[in-house]
Amino acid sequence: MRRYIYLPVYTAEMRDFAAPIARYMTKTYGGVCTTLSNAFESGWGKGLTRKLGGGCLSGLGATDILYVVCHGAGEAGSYSIGATRTGGGMKAYRMPDLAANLEAEGLSKAFKHLHMMTCGSGLMNKSVILGQYTSNERVGRDPSLGAGRTAPNSIARQLCDAMKERGYAGIEVTGYLGDISVGHPDSVSIDLSGTPYRNAADPQFVGLDWCVVAR
Repeated sequence: MRRYIYLPVYTAEMRDFAAPIARYMTKTYGGVCTTLSNAFESGWGKGLTRKLGGGCLSGLGATDILYVVCHGAGEAGSYSIGATRTGGGMKAYRMPDLAANLEAEGLSKAFKHLHMMTCGSGLMNKSVILGQYTSNERVGRDPSLGAGRTAPNSIARQLCDAMKERGYAGIEVTGYLGDISVGHPDSVSIDLSGTPYRNAADPQFVGLDWCVVAR
């Protein structure tokens, strides 16, 4: 089992954010966590690279682990992730678009273990996601979105559904119950501040096991 990071928006900012995450994964789990991306942010070069090289995700095996690193809204009610391109302007992906991107980069249809390492990717309505936790205190409450608004499925659930529609029958998508916090030296944790999943006795920063898995 190998571990990889994928940057759907390939910028210096995202590379800098991914570097300590890769070192943390290497230190924690052993082996080498490799960061992958298309060499082009956009345009014809991106498509040509996919066509000629099979895409940057084509070498992943079915049981490898892939972490998608990008910015998330950090709250339930979100539909997209994104980052600012080098030349300016936001590049955002809704989950059907991200699923198409992952397929275009050659991710095998047998692939199983996808982690959305974006802020708030697991925030959701409990009834539409399968969680690693069973405690109602931890996963049973939804944040208030205001009168008249309905919480959609989590980012993880949305992506899982979009991937299954593209033939990824065995995919599991992990989402996190707070913001992704990168510390020094090379530590990665979940910041629970501002989420409904933090009880009074819980610390602000918790481990990556504060997650849910959409299947």
